[in-house]
Amino acid sequence: MQLRTLTYWANRLTARWLPATVFCVLRYRLTQGHWPHLRQPKRLSEKILCSFLYDHDPRRRIFADKLAMRDYAQQKLPDCRLPEVLGVYDSFNQIEFDRLPERYVVKANHGSGYVQIVTDTQPLNKAQLARACDAWLSQDYSHYRREWYYRGLPRRLMIEEFLAGADGGPADDYKVFVANGKILMVMVSVDRFSKHRRSAFTAQWELLPLRYNRDQGIDRPVPPPRPLAQMLDYSLKLAEGLQFLRVDFYVVDDVLYLGELTNTPDAGNLVIVPEEWDLRLGEQFGPVTTGRQVG
Repeated sequence: MQLRTLTYWANRLTARWLPATVFCVLRYRLTQGHWPHLRQPKRLSEKILCSFLYDHDPRRRIFADKLAMRDYAQQKLPDCRLPEVLGVYDSFNQIEFDRLPERYVVKANHGSGYVQIVTDTQPLNKAQLARACDAWLSQDYSHYRREWYYRGLPRRLMIEEFLAGADGGPADDYKVFVANGKILMVMVSVDRFSKHRRSAFTAQWELLPLRYNRDQGIDRPVPPPRPLAQMLDYSLKLAEGLQFLRVDFYVVDDVLYLGELTNTPDAGNLVIVPEEWDLRLGEQFGPVTTGRQVG
């Protein structure tokens, strides 16, 4: 939390004299080890960075708001399931904990990483949660990584139902990367709050020989989820008309739940190794807007 706070204030204080493009290019260089090509991008990482910097579709602010996103998704896909929202609050003191179930998830709607799980194995520390929630509500998340679509969003706390996987922990996460109407890959994340591991698959569920953000791959067989066809169909429909969108799902007892819509993973600074696959996926991505900063 201290590192996140320091990052937040450092970026907020430098925002007036360090333009977003310069900040993002420097961040990319430090992370990737080479400069991005923003006028003729070839890598997936470069094209998502360009999407972040130059694609100012107004829908992106809807996607960034975890509450507004739900209304958009259900209008677009009336049959789509989402985790049940158990309450929405303006402050921590409004939460009526005695009315909540034994397991639930506390989030803030206006950023990424603002989340805490409460279960029988991760019991509630109310004082700690209060400090976290107060910190979330005090921050404009756009200051962390200059993500323009978070700027000035209304700030709310929300409590969602806890979706459990087969082992009783949080359900596995399926992240579908869609570019120009095509499925680039499906990233499966397991043990997100402990020993996080990820593996990537094609739409035909062939394992891709790559590592994402240098994370370890999943060390067990990962069968395709039963609702895979529905997952891909929903992803294409939600990403319709966009250069890029990542659509995040959970699967519980073979039932598909939409989790979130992610505009640009890692604020346009994802790492794909080996480099060959950053280039291959970039070629599959297709065209992307370049050259004019709008954020």
